[in-house]
Amino acid sequence: MALLRGPSCSPGLFTHRKQHSHVCSPGGTRVARLAGLPRRTCTKVVNSCFYSRPSASRVSRPQQFARPLHFGSKLTWSPSRPGTKLAGPHITATIHFHGRRVTIHAALAGVADAATDARTLLQTPVRGNPDLVTGQLDNGLRYVILPNPTPPQRFEAHLEVHAGSVDERANEQGVAHLVEHVTFLGSKRRESLLGTGARANAYTDFHHTVFHVHAPLTNCITRTPMLPQVLEALAEIAFEPQFLPMRIEKERKAVLAEAQMMNNIDYRIDCQLLTYLHAENNLGCRFPIGKTEQVKTWEHSVVQNFWKKWYFPANVTLYVVGDLDRSNEEVKALIHAAFGKFQAGSIEDHGLTATALLNCSRGAAGLLSSSSSADGNGNGNSARSGNGNGVGSSNGNGTAAAVTADIPVAVVPDEIIPASAPGNSNWKDHIVINGDSSNILGEGVIAANSNGWKLRHPVRPPVIHKHGCGAMQPGEAPAAVSNFRHPLLQHFMLTVFCKLPVYSLKAHTDLKYSFMVRTILAAFQFRMNQRYVRADPPFLGIDLDISDSGREGCCVATLTITAQPIYWEQTIKVAVEEIRRLQRFGLTASEVERYTLSMLRDSAQLAQQANSIPHINSLDFIMESLALGHTIMNHSDAHEALEAVAATTTLEDVNALAASMLTFASDVGREEEMLEVAAQPETEGKFAKPGPTRATSIVACMPAYIDQYGDTVTVGGGVMKHSSGGMGASGHLDADEINLEELEAQSKEVDALQDMQAPAGAISFDVSAEQIIKALASPDLDNIEPYPDVELPDHLVDPEVIEQRYQELQPRFVPLDGELNLVPAAAPAAVSESVARPPTNAETGITQRRLSNGIRINYRHTDNEPKAGLLRIVAAGGRAAESREPGPGGAGAVAVATRTLSEGGAVGDWSREQVEAYCIANLIHSVMDSNDEFLVLDVHFAATNGGLQCAFELVHQILQAPRWDEAAFERSKLFFINNNAGVGKSLERATCSKIMTAMIGDDLRFRDVPPEMLEQLTLGGVQAALEPHLHPTNIEVNVAGDFETHELEDLLLRYMGTITSQSQPPSRASLLGPPVVLQNPPIEQHHITWHLKDSDERAAAYIAGPAPCRWGPFGDRSPLAPLPGPPSPPPPPATNPAAAAAAALARRAHPLYA
Repeated sequence: MALLRGPSCSPGLFTHRKQHSHVCSPGGTRVARLAGLPRRTCTKVVNSCFYSRPSASRVSRPQQFARPLHFGSKLTWSPSRPGTKLAGPHITATIHFHGRRVTIHAALAGVADAATDARTLLQTPVRGNPDLVTGQLDNGLRYVILPNPTPPQRFEAHLEVHAGSVDERANEQGVAHLVEHVTFLGSKRRESLLGTGARANAYTDFHHTVFHVHAPLTNCITRTPMLPQVLEALAEIAFEPQFLPMRIEKERKAVLAEAQMMNNIDYRIDCQLLTYLHAENNLGCRFPIGKTEQVKTWEHSVVQNFWKKWYFPANVTLYVVGDLDRSNEEVKALIHAAFGKFQAGSIEDHGLTATALLNCSRGAAGLLSSSSSADGNGNGNSARSGNGNGVGSSNGNGTAAAVTADIPVAVVPDEIIPASAPGNSNWKDHIVINGDSSNILGEGVIAANSNGWKLRHPVRPPVIHKHGCGAMQPGEAPAAVSNFRHPLLQHFMLTVFCKLPVYSLKAHTDLKYSFMVRTILAAFQFRMNQRYVRADPPFLGIDLDISDSGREGCCVATLTITAQPIYWEQTIKVAVEEIRRLQRFGLTASEVERYTLSMLRDSAQLAQQANSIPHINSLDFIMESLALGHTIMNHSDAHEALEAVAATTTLEDVNALAASMLTFASDVGREEEMLEVAAQPETEGKFAKPGPTRATSIVACMPAYIDQYGDTVTVGGGVMKHSSGGMGASGHLDADEINLEELEAQSKEVDALQDMQAPAGAISFDVSAEQIIKALASPDLDNIEPYPDVELPDHLVDPEVIEQRYQELQPRFVPLDGELNLVPAAAPAAVSESVARPPTNAETGITQRRLSNGIRINYRHTDNEPKAGLLRIVAAGGRAAESREPGPGGAGAVAVATRTLSEGGAVGDWSREQVEAYCIANLIHSVMDSNDEFLVLDVHFAATNGGLQCAFELVHQILQAPRWDEAAFERSKLFFINNNAGVGKSLERATCSKIMTAMIGDDLRFRDVPPEMLEQLTLGGVQAALEPHLHPTNIEVNVAGDFETHELEDLLLRYMGTITSQSQPPSRASLLGPPVVLQNPPIEQHHITWHLKDSDERAAAYIAGPAPCRWGPFGDRSPLAPLPGPPSPPPPPATNPAAAAAAALARRAHPLYA
């Protein structure tokens, strides 16, 4: 399986946050492993903001035909449109005329020939990636090999042990993490990788422990191949560890330190969410970091026994992905040489015998579980006392194997794990998910076959989930709300969860399901954009996510609502209203059309970029896909399959799935009623698999206190930080440099905040579960109307209008020489082609041009990202051009104006919604921002099917016809006012503000502008402040990507060369702004130390001051004078003070110090 990235758009017209689909590709998979709450194969659909305006008339409309069709005729009825369904042989299709392009999605239907019937297509299995090699050694170890060209001359080797924190017993919480530390850091062969150009690390999660190495093909020291060396190191880590007492104690200290460092507000939120999401199984209580009180007290045998129990070949999968310098058969031989020598795991390693299994009785789970061993208590002796590592009775450290007491064993019938036979290479086709009582073993139980050989658990992770679909069980009550209050929380956050089975992608119908889920999520995101920009009520985020999770073994649908505490109830109602609207009325025809078009274009682009996906992304994707039982496809096959299923997807199909998937949030408290509605004959076909869903848990996180105005009261200036850490345990600390006592004391301080008394003037904020349920089920939201359709523009710039401007203005390329702020005046005939179009620079590959309106151009062709590119508009000035005084266009004007354009989103004759729809359909992702020196607009585009032209149309309208909106202006001011309020609560920002004040005094151009100055800004004032930046003479266009040069230059002339301005070119002085005056504070102010209480005990340090200016004196654009000589080297340490002062004086006289 290899798709889908979906449509994406984001906060502000010209900003983006890339989205991926319910089923992700390697190029789009979220790879921040173990960072935050459940890692799944889909990023969440984030809220964004686009301004709503009436639709314009120039839009594309799918053409519909209503007559029978013979082969070779025109197409017939579109599946996305309502109307009479044709009987007999016909083609279902959508034809989309998009400018000079025609997009057709078609499928043959109503034909007796089963090979062409749509239903048969959907039942057909998808084609697996033929380059993916899987196999299994005789000892049970599984391996995966995939040649991957990017980056060249390197490879990834990951060893996945299918044992994690969920496999720990109640008295072993944290032992999986400790075993990871001891085995990895205690390996001598792992140490041999240091200095070779390789990087190695490890991490522990709920369902597995992974040891990974990123290495070059050749050892940079010995010049020998690295792959054999890496495989031998991984083999030693897993099967020949050294459990030395000193190593165990050292890593125990490191693990305890990690636990203390993770004990912040982020971790506590994650714990709360997971605890209630998985209340019915060990995922809700067996966190990878473990329990410190247990970690401190374990005997060494506990650590060693966990390793012996779970680290055996049949419980391990090896992944090798990279630019391999040898054949797959040679790689297989290396794997066999490194890992084939280890014996298969056996129950005899634990003092049990195969004979004892004959005395097992059938357990409650329907599997055989051990009730006795050789001596009747699980501690019997065995003729084979080895540990399955091929070294007799040794544990790898020369000591005798310890016998673990009370080891439960379950015999797993062959039909439950059909691929467990040694040497079976088809194991990937028999992965079991969605476990139940027939295939889930008990806590800490060893799986074995009837011969006593240990097996991987039938289902990973080995837990049973309570799903929010299907008939309600007797006595099942609706999900209750669980509250978590803490003084360090700033916002109200409500999360509604629904756990569902994983639908493994095996056939085309599974791909269609994923495609429709992605469409639903994209439509919800687009609609929430419109609600966000209304700011009635203002909310921070309403996010919808439906995604599979290999680490949890289920699909999780999530609605997350984030708001200021004062607006918690109104925000809940907004979320429920919009999700109920989508559940009741579904998507519109044009929504399905544009998201289909967008995903097909994105899929085509991914197919072109298949060879550019990094090894680590491909490997993580494979590991996650196998955990979910997906068929792994290559990108070309995936794109063809997506085109096929898209043509079979109707508006009714998508809306039936929306009606089912969204009831968990649209109808809280009406669970039984919705099941009854779906069972009525008149609603047949209105609900799709899995039927009406229901919430399985609801969690509210909220601040403990607010002030009289409804704002959050933080503790001691502390602020909740969202760091990259998460539930997983990854990376390793140096135990020799850890002050564990200090870390524990700091952790106790954070613990004490939970029970602190209300600060002076604060009001307790405590929303009850009943109030939240009432808001979720509000009857006020029953009277809702269908969503008004937004039609998709053909063009943002009318082709006739741009042609007319082109003929009138006659844009051309002119010589590069000349002042930046002057419009060239040379006549076309006076400039030769060679002068106007100089050759590409041979060293840099950059081609430079200058348009007759003054715009300068740099472009470079590169296929680093095939069939895609980046267009960057740079305008000099930025915040440095702002006034230092308050006023309508004073301090903060450029920053607010830039965000106003981004927030507004409308250009020319087009509303914000239409511009956003245009960007989605054409795979345009853009971001606009201003900094101290520049205004920058980045536009990412697809270089196929007219994508480059679409990007230039957008840029042309932004520069030529931006729409200034009052509401967007007010939202922008509010953003900066709120941002300023957070300066004193952030350790980094507050420290930076203090040092900038010491350096430049009250010059606010390089700092956060106070709210009272922001309030003095007006829309007209900020518009006037920004417009000089957008003058053609102040614009530079930079393009890099996989484009056709002749097409690019034609579009530059047509869309950039026709940009004009009624105002005079800005002067250098106006763009540079007032000169920066550096302060000269007294010596006692050169070192500032201050304290801010934070959720974590941290420190931030900044060093600042005058430094050599790279381009000469600040504000001077004249050519640099030639250097008088090479820089003087620093004096040696033994130089006397006088000589050192002379050398320093000589260096300071260098022009770079001007």
